[in-house]
Amino acid sequence: MAEFAPNAFGLVYGPGLLVTIVVIAAMRLAAVRNEVDEVAELNLDATALLAGGPERVAEMALAGMVMAGTIEARETVKLLVSKNPYQPRADEHPIDHVLLATIPMEGTLPGPVVRAAADVARPWEEALAGLVVPPRQQRLLILIPAMAALVLALIGVWWVSARTVAGRTTGLVPLMPMAATAVLAWVVFDRPRLTRAGRARLAAIRRSTDHLLSLAATGVTSLPAEDALRMVALYGREAMTGSLLPLRRVLDAYKTRGRVEGDTWDYRQGASTV
Repeated sequence: MAEFAPNAFGLVYGPGLLVTIVVIAAMRLAAVRNEVDEVAELNLDATALLAGGPERVAEMALAGMVMAGTIEARETVKLLVSKNPYQPRADEHPIDHVLLATIPMEGTLPGPVVRAAADVARPWEEALAGLVVPPRQQRLLILIPAMAALVLALIGVWWVSARTVAGRTTGLVPLMPMAATAVLAWVVFDRPRLTRAGRARLAAIRRSTDHLLSLAATGVTSLPAEDALRMVALYGREAMTGSLLPLRRVLDAYKTRGRVEGDTWDYRQGASTV
């Protein structure tokens, strides 16, 4: 089996790592560089989609239904409950249709409900071209760094194994593949979702609603319904106060910690407190 001295290994591995990082950085830059000449006024669904993705659209719709008294969030059992039997209407919003069709009067966990509504909203991201990184690019920004991290880690393991079998010391060189794997793993979890234009547009929308933040602190029910929903669209569950607190606590059953961006909600998992 071929052997490398620590210095020789570093001379080979270091440039390889550097090239990998440069390529991935270039991909990230290209992904967020998409620009748009002009963007039409965003409605609430598009605002929620821009600020938090398809799941945010579903959460906003649930908030609207709770405020309208159509459904109830029962925090003691972490269930969503419909107040009345579902009767489809021809003019019904597609998200409302999915939510009402999947929330029975006996109650259901919110995870499958949010996922079903998010699946309906996900294709709408195409209308935000130039503001949201295309799904294909988002997938590549996960796949390529993940594959690079795996290859670099395997090379490091091979070299350390070869040195160990030969009875030679490895020094601090094993720290290099460990550091490379950690950096590339961070890149995978911290991938960009919005382009520069998308981040700028979202920041502008949030600035335009700054006057609502102080009012929202007194409870979301103190705001007109459209403003309350706009706050949920922009800030998610953090804006669920007042009569929306039970809904927030039901959704908090899906909170997970330790992610790169802090607390997140993973509706693919079972509710942790049920």
